Amino acid sequence: MSTTVSSPPLSIDGLIELSTDPETTRTALSLASIPLTYGDPNGSDNLRQAIASLYENRNVTKEHIITTSGAVAANHIVFSALIRPGDHIICMYPVYEQLYKISQSLGAEVTFWKLDKDNGWAANMQNIRQEIRKNTTMIILCNPNNPTGAYLSTAVQSSVLELAQAHDIILMVDEVFRPMFHFLKDGEKEPVSFLESGYEKCIVTSSCSKSFGIPGIRVGWIATLANDFLRRFTQICNYTTISVGQLHEIIAAEALSSRCRQRLIQRSLNMAKANLTFLAEFVAEHPQVTWTPTHASTSTLIRLHYKDGRPLQDQEFALQFVKAKNILFCPASLCFEEYDQGSLQGYLRLGFVMHPETFRYGMKELAEFLEVDSDLQ
Repeated sequence: MSTTVSSPPLSIDGLIELSTDPETTRTALSLASIPLTYGDPNGSDNLRQAIASLYENRNVTKEHIITTSGAVAANHIVFSALIRPGDHIICMYPVYEQLYKISQSLGAEVTFWKLDKDNGWAANMQNIRQEIRKNTTMIILCNPNNPTGAYLSTAVQSSVLELAQAHDIILMVDEVFRPMFHFLKDGEKEPVSFLESGYEKCIVTSSCSKSFGIPGIRVGWIATLANDFLRRFTQICNYTTISVGQLHEIIAAEALSSRCRQRLIQRSLNMAKANLTFLAEFVAEHPQVTWTPTHASTSTLIRLHYKDGRPLQDQEFALQFVKAKNILFCPASLCFEEYDQGSLQGYLRLGFVMHPETFRYGMKELAEFLEVDSDLQ
């Protein structure tokens, strides 16, 4: 067992059962007669249209979408096409490592916009403004954020967009955890995608893996209004993946259709809400565990500490726990702490969108393991 950050994967039969029109979905997923040839380099029309319909901005059409082999490929294509040696990049932190590691490998200098762990992982606009340089070419965000589960408010989104526009900076946003907003902050509406802004230098990436619970088909996408960027991305695709597999795209198009997508999202949201409610109860009962309540995404960070407040060695703890219980936690200091050493000591990333009985079993095993160490009591 691992604390995955993808929703429990569905089978094709499961997708058919979930559909509002099972027979139409069954017909759409009849793959036996599909020619096993190359697909369109930009993606099938049906899939790109389904993706475009996810965005409220009616100016976003299928022509603004390129499909990829998951969001990881989408991100890689964007960076490969647009980042050059000597560029300065600003990246949100903590964050999925790929988002800054590839930038660094391409010769860019990366500095970080640090979320405030002492203030609910809030983002401070003054901090990002101070990072702007003459050679800043891109701002990279993950919203909702991996690993914290925090999200940028509508006001902060607007401020980031204004900052990028004022300095003519590319804004690249990994939105793979949209639309997983399960417990919005008081009085807030669900923030829209950054793509809704209409800023031409905005690029968003996403996939079917996390919120939709079908990571096995490996379908992601890039969306932008910038035709020049789209041409560059297509050139990169031609030298890497050529196209996404047709069978994968057919399944993805049906999953993102009006028959299925809302039920897929609701399935994930229901599990998230049930498990986060249980997690809040768990934390209240275990003083050695602290947590900033998560409002979005499929992952969160919990902090384990001794009686005197010192953080556990999370890497050692995760290793001991997986050996004892065969359950894998992601130690944050190993996976997310290259910058600002020590800031994530004691934190474990916890994936919580899974069947509630599975989640409760894992947390019960954690509780038993914590009881073994008297220093934690």
